Amino acid sequence: MIIAIDIRSALKEKTGKGFYALNLVKSILKANQIFHFILYSDQDTSLFEKFENATLKVVNKRGLFWHWKVFQNLKKDKIDLFWSPTSFIIPFLLGQRMPYIITVHDVVAFLFPSWHNQKAVLIEKFTLKRALKHAKKIFAVSENTKKDLIEKFGIEKEKIVLTYNSLGIKNELRKPENKKTENQILSTKYILSVGTLEPRKNQIRLIRAFDQIKDEFFDLNLFVVGGKGWGYEKIFAEVKNRNLGNRVNFLGYIDEKSLSELYRNAELFAFPSIYEGFGIPVLEAMSYGCPVLTSNNSSLIEVAGDAAILINAENVDEIAEGLRRILKNENLRKDLIKKGFEQVKKFSWEKSAKVVLNEFKSICENSESPLQKSNA
Repeated sequence: MIIAIDIRSALKEKTGKGFYALNLVKSILKANQIFHFILYSDQDTSLFEKFENATLKVVNKRGLFWHWKVFQNLKKDKIDLFWSPTSFIIPFLLGQRMPYIITVHDVVAFLFPSWHNQKAVLIEKFTLKRALKHAKKIFAVSENTKKDLIEKFGIEKEKIVLTYNSLGIKNELRKPENKKTENQILSTKYILSVGTLEPRKNQIRLIRAFDQIKDEFFDLNLFVVGGKGWGYEKIFAEVKNRNLGNRVNFLGYIDEKSLSELYRNAELFAFPSIYEGFGIPVLEAMSYGCPVLTSNNSSLIEVAGDAAILINAENVDEIAEGLRRILKNENLRKDLIKKGFEQVKKFSWEKSAKVVLNEFKSICENSESPLQKSNA
């Protein structure tokens, strides 16, 4: 049995979807005893070369041309099942021609289109419904995304399988006493926030909340990690208009080692997102013994559990008070750290890999690809 996977997002500067593709595919290849995998990419990589059960296939095209070329190659490569961890375009093209699975991380393009990149909104609105209709199974990364799929698209709950995210960057230590660094840049006290700079991540309200409390914590800064998304200019303007340039630091997209240091040494982690399909940074912060403040919406409630301070993401005063509570209450901080370590244990790529492999096996045993049949 040959299974094809689109791995492009695993090779880029990774956010949630990229970490999902990279870590879950690696865990699947490690646990697999049955299948051979063809990993379709748009660039060469050594990330998967140690796995004898996988073959990398680089298709030197870009954009829609890449999707069309892979679609054409599926018959030639005798694929039994196709899985798309992040995109709906090839599943849209496949229709009923071949068994496939898609992963849906969120439905923000449908629920809150004004918070999403407009090009992405148009593509998802054009492709997702058809991809959902003909998919053999739909992987959802949280109960909340599963609920959204049922309510928005009327998908039968039996068709949706939970494949939870876990840590994007791994912390092998996971002990609060390891919260030390020799990096002089991090000698200041700071609140950490991680996420692409865009309206949905709610950095503007976080900056306003920080402005409310900054005079109570004169030596405290706000560090914001993340690449520039759409609408980032307004976030920069908010800092400039409030004269916070010496207190709010935009660090851009940084490597995993640097991000690990930031998590380990932060006073707290603030993630007041408006909507998330999962929210990997919440778990990452907890794994480093960093107290977490996050939103009481979407998937963040199930990801954080009782191990975080939950706030109304649209209420600046509530965000500010949540920050203040964590910064001033040492007993609360210790309790959040302790609960955070336990919460992280509930999620692992290995668990999700077993779920995925079981679904692969079930579909391949009960399906015959029309493309494959035509090759007989």
